Amino acid sequence: MIKKRTVKTVFLVVLVLIIGLLGYYAIRYISYQNALKKAQESYIIPGQEAPTSTVTEETPTTATTATTATTATTVTATTPIAPACTIQPTNILVLGIDTGESYNRRPRSDTIMIYSIQPCKNRILEVSVPRDSRVQVPDHGVMNINRAFEIGGASLSEKTVEQLFNVRIHKVAVVDFAGFTKLIDAIGGITLNVEEEFNEKYNVHPPLPTGRVTLNGQQALVYVRVRRSDIERVQRQQQFVHALYEQIKAKKAYLTLANFILNNPDVIVTNFSNSELLNMAKNANRYASYKLETVFLRGKAATIDGLSTWILNEEDIKNVHEMLTNP
Repeated sequence: MIKKRTVKTVFLVVLVLIIGLLGYYAIRYISYQNALKKAQESYIIPGQEAPTSTVTEETPTTATTATTATTATTVTATTPIAPACTIQPTNILVLGIDTGESYNRRPRSDTIMIYSIQPCKNRILEVSVPRDSRVQVPDHGVMNINRAFEIGGASLSEKTVEQLFNVRIHKVAVVDFAGFTKLIDAIGGITLNVEEEFNEKYNVHPPLPTGRVTLNGQQALVYVRVRRSDIERVQRQQQFVHALYEQIKAKKAYLTLANFILNNPDVIVTNFSNSELLNMAKNANRYASYKLETVFLRGKAATIDGLSTWILNEEDIKNVHEMLTNP
């Protein structure tokens, strides 16, 4: 009789534990979905679309290249013709936003970058768009491109970039200052070279460590934000992304990165689905073989209506269209 009671008690305890675990994960999932929905609504994130496959087997390479927006290499009659590749690039718009609080306004995009995953060229192309670039914002006239986010969130920023380069943006990710610092801390900081005169040059207080150093999230935020000019900062941000890309590859921190995004839906906000993020992380070793090439958009500085602006080079705009659309 006692044995039967013991078995019954154990069964009930196990059942209660199972119900408790199910309840815990159900509550966590609901909380995640609510936080994600709130963040997406706040930043006006475009809706999710059908997944686009960009994974193919490629020959490993580790080269990293920086260039201006120039046209492709000429093919001569004696150049061997490789089998045609028809996998279309996947273009991802990444927006780093300020808080807007100190100016009593909505956030603006402090950083605007397009990452184009291009399996046929075995590369990831990074196009940095200076935030002061003077462009046509759909239905709102001509202004600096960073204001598109202030007016219509990520959705209007996406439409503006699509119109500017006449390309399709497939996915969008938005990260604010808090998200950036948490991300860098989550991967153990970022190791790079900080020039000896950096603090004096940009009047940084408290000063950053200089030389070959590892910066934490807050220090890294200072490093990518200080500036004398927008163009100078864009170039430093590109160098920062290179260092980050190489560090994530070296540490194989792909799942760490994916889990961080999934566990912080209100910090890094995106229209990637959970399954798409995990699939990219699982296939990251293939992406790690891709070259990371950066494109710098030429132009000229100007002051219009008292505001600093960057007038983009029209030829570069056309060349970026070709770079982002051709397999």
